[in-house]
Amino acid sequence: MGTRFCVAALLALSLGACNLLLVDDANTFDPDKREEIEKPPAPMNPGDVEAQVYLDVRLSARSQPGDNVVVDQAMDVLRERTALMTVQMTPPYPENFWLVFELCNKSFLAEVPIVVRTRVFREIEGQAKEELGMFSNAAPIGHVALGKRAEFDVFAGLDALPESLLVTSQIDVYLLPEDTDIESIDLDTVSAPPDKTGAVIGPPVRINIGERAADL
Repeated sequence: MGTRFCVAALLALSLGACNLLLVDDANTFDPDKREEIEKPPAPMNPGDVEAQVYLDVRLSARSQPGDNVVVDQAMDVLRERTALMTVQMTPPYPENFWLVFELCNKSFLAEVPIVVRTRVFREIEGQAKEELGMFSNAAPIGHVALGKRAEFDVFAGLDALPESLLVTSQIDVYLLPEDTDIESIDLDTVSAPPDKTGAVIGPPVRINIGERAADL
């Protein structure tokens, strides 16, 4: 009888222990079963636009290549756009040299009005960086179509051609308040706070004009 009592007591203790384990296991935190906490989507920032816009640069129909103007256009194969353009000139030098700058964008939705301003610069060694011009475009809230192009004569205003010059470009991005009426603002002068402003650098164009400067 004593033996039966011991066995029964041990069995009861075992069942109690199992029940304790089951209770503990049920209350253990399981990261796979936790409820998802929904977070509000982050507001649109300049980086969202920077990732969707870019500049393409090419020779204008007014300045075709030839024996005296050799153009090497390096392509970004993955992105299917110009990465670098190099131009080698020999006499007779052209009086003008026109380049086309095209603002392109992928399809995306704007949560706020957007203004993009493209600026083109000329850099000559020993001289201050000079802005050749700009063009702007804007998009309201919704589907964005910012495509626009402009041509610039990168020899404009030069009395003589240097041995080399560099043409650079930049897209300035501005995110505006939701209630902005883009039809009523000056796209060429509008600005935004630093945290609502971004920039995208265009492909550089290096123009080599021989060993000596050439008079125009």
